[in-house]
Amino acid sequence: MNAPATRKTSSAQVQVPGTDASVDISHLNAHIATELATGLASGAAIRERYGITPAQWDVLSKNEIFRAMLAEALQKWRGEHNASARIQLKADIVLEDAIATYDGMIHSDKIPASERINAGKLLAQLAGRTANKEGAAGPAHGGFTLNINLANGGEKLVIDGKAIPVNDEPA
Repeated sequence: MNAPATRKTSSAQVQVPGTDASVDISHLNAHIATELATGLASGAAIRERYGITPAQWDVLSKNEIFRAMLAEALQKWRGEHNASARIQLKADIVLEDAIATYDGMIHSDKIPASERINAGKLLAQLAGRTANKEGAAGPAHGGFTLNINLANGGEKLVIDGKAIPVNDEPA
């Protein structure tokens, strides 16, 4: 389910006092804590995906900040009325992991052009690059359409409201 992701590392290392181990600061992130809390990935899978050594994992698992992130993720995940939030969170994690696959598809000559375009459209949608800028202002020429579906006979009533120019001069 979890595709190999590019290692998420930075150049900032946090040396743990009294040990030979250091942890990349990027490992102190809520995404790793969320993956653990949801059970979508095991500790071993997370270590492999993010390039975390066993010594770093030991340090990370004892880190106050990381443990607080994990506790918060567990609390959100286990919430009594959080079924929709859990579904959305799992879907978000799966989508994030699939981004590398879509990127590979877009840049592969072996994938048909139509599928590469579809992958590009999906990534654009996920990135919020497809929002209609005109949508918030309403229709360009005014008006509305109201559809009423009557349950008993399967009848449909459609009212089309067209914009009528208003003359500002008094009548």
